Amino acid sequence: MSRCCLLVFLLALVPFVLGETAAQNQPQRKRRGDEVVVYRGSTAVSTQRTLTWTVKLDPRERRTKPSDAEDEVVKKAQQVVVQWLREACPGSTFVPSTDYLRKKAVGDLRAESQQVDLDGEQVTMYVASLDLELTPRVQAELLKVARVEEERGRLERAWQRQWLVGKGLLAALAVLATAAAFFHLDERTKGFYTGRLRVAAVAALAVAAVALMRLP
Repeated sequence: MSRCCLLVFLLALVPFVLGETAAQNQPQRKRRGDEVVVYRGSTAVSTQRTLTWTVKLDPRERRTKPSDAEDEVVKKAQQVVVQWLREACPGSTFVPSTDYLRKKAVGDLRAESQQVDLDGEQVTMYVASLDLELTPRVQAELLKVARVEEERGRLERAWQRQWLVGKGLLAALAVLATAAAFFHLDERTKGFYTGRLRVAAVAALAVAAVALMRLP
């Protein structure tokens, strides 16, 4: 009887543990206003002014074609925007595409030729530069998507933690259920099949362990 009560008690703890885990992962409320406020511990990011950078390729980043140099400097600008987003939304994994940046944020993209001496031979190489400009509207668009990605990642991590807790509880319940069945059957058979029951219990636990390992 006591074993059954213990099993019922552990089953009752499952929704409580999962509920507490979910409550701890609830996001903080966002403040509304004229500025976009990045919450969850980071500083507020204002979208009331335009942010500008000048991005250039270093000499070691020279390319043999002007189009390749332009593509490379746009990728470099992309990393600048990604770094800005990481500071604004630390939990976000959003990376804006280079096509989006070319349309919305890149200006004065230009490639310049340079004569480089390679093994005594003059070779034409190209570097490129651009003006990266994030207007308030573009900042708002980027931050909106970044916050969605941040929230999605937070929910995925919370779900994974809850699932790990659930798998642990399932493993504990499997052990308790196997032990309860073993003692019950051993008592009913007066100990005549103790050895066989032990083998069956070990096999049942092995099957349960394999099943839990196969779960995603």
